Amino acid sequence: MTGVLPGLGWSVAEPAGMHHLVRLAQGPQRDSLGRDGQLHIERSSDVCQQARSITAWQQLYDQLKPGQFQGYLAETWLDGVQCFEEHTSHALRQSCMVWPGSVWVGIPTSSEHFARIGTTSIEADTVAIRRGGLEFELGTPDDFQIMGLVLAQSELESYTTILQGESLPLDNTMVLHVGSERMRKFTHFMRAMLQVAGNGSGQLLEQVCRKQLRHELLDGFIGLIDDAKPNRQTIRRVDSAWQAVAKTREFVLDRAGEPISIVELCEYLGISRRTLQNIFHQTLDICPLAYLKAIRLNAVRRELLAPYSQYDSVQQAAAAMGFWHMSQFSQDFKKLFGELPSAALARRAPLARRSSVS
Repeated sequence: MTGVLPGLGWSVAEPAGMHHLVRLAQGPQRDSLGRDGQLHIERSSDVCQQARSITAWQQLYDQLKPGQFQGYLAETWLDGVQCFEEHTSHALRQSCMVWPGSVWVGIPTSSEHFARIGTTSIEADTVAIRRGGLEFELGTPDDFQIMGLVLAQSELESYTTILQGESLPLDNTMVLHVGSERMRKFTHFMRAMLQVAGNGSGQLLEQVCRKQLRHELLDGFIGLIDDAKPNRQTIRRVDSAWQAVAKTREFVLDRAGEPISIVELCEYLGISRRTLQNIFHQTLDICPLAYLKAIRLNAVRRELLAPYSQYDSVQQAAAAMGFWHMSQFSQDFKKLFGELPSAALARRAPLARRSSVS
């Protein structure tokens, strides 16, 4: 059973499908909640809530490091262009998909630790670009900040064709080096825009102001990527390592309820135990067993919080992901998320009829 929750644009599926993203035929051309020119702020202490806080995206976040998560999102819309800034306190593995017919631009503002999109590093002075309607994976470190904008692909192609003489070649994943000074100016502009949207003056509620700001935003973005160089320095060995990590997650979630051993995982990936250990320490700085447990714990958490879940108790949700020792499960859950699983279940939003999302 699948459906779209009103105003948010993210799809859900029951039961196991809720741990994967679902392709949508279309998406909003403007903010479906009617917040053009206004600043929408979400603060969360829950990784699942953070994944759902942005309008019209589908996202699944897996928390990989223990501790109480803290997240922040500031978002505004300018006649169909979505602009936002996000901060996440803990290292995450994110599955993301923006609506079809759009283009997402991610601009990291954290300089100490690099993120990655797929197998490509998003380093200092780079921006990531991804077409809508296609799932992509983000790996983000502790204490990460990113700014982003989403606009219609047709509009971006038109702008680049007119201003640069050719359309921006959008491959599935693109990371562009843009230079520190251009990056500084554009992120300063975006922060000023978000501040004006949130200061209550009402300037951006005026259509002429939004139109002017929208022009300046798009012109600034085209200037940002003008003569930018694609990042082609991805090392094949690193590519293979991240692909193994992604395959591991899918292997675990596609076999929900089945115990997964390291032997089975090594056989599935076609690698040795030592190679598997090296891959996870190289990419995530955790051991494979810790990663497997974290993915399963995140899956249980989504079930506990989801009003459309088929599981009505902690025991049922835990058993569905192969946790048989409830005392140890509760300890592991609290260590990773900072609360007991019963507390997560207690916050489950009521749903009058589960069939209402079908």
